[in-house]
Amino acid sequence: MQPVTIILAEDDEGHATLIQRSLKRAGYVNEVIHVKDGQELLDFVFSRGAFAGRKHCDRPLVLLDINMPRLDGIETLRQLKAHDESKTIPVVMLTTTDDPNEIERCYQLGCGIYVT
Repeated sequence: MQPVTIILAEDDEGHATLIQRSLKRAGYVNEVIHVKDGQELLDFVFSRGAFAGRKHCDRPLVLLDINMPRLDGIETLRQLKAHDESKTIPVVMLTTTDDPNEIERCYQLGCGIYVT
């Protein structure tokens, strides 16, 4: 069984730390890579910009915040699901936004689960 690499896209350092601690307390020992916004997530997934030449993740799982600077979570999700090489990456939306329209939009774009 191959390990899963968790890619956490969260602009708030405190929230990112809380999520990582919660994962450890729950028993997850997976590598967690923290990026600060949607643009950094896309750069990581597609090995470009600061992440050019990085080792490819065979089994990524994305934890994606919605409200981020530069490129928000919804647009990031749309771009991930629009590319053949990334459309099968599972995406969990982690956010405080509980707007039913936004939740439905995320599911339509291809998120696996939406957690508030």
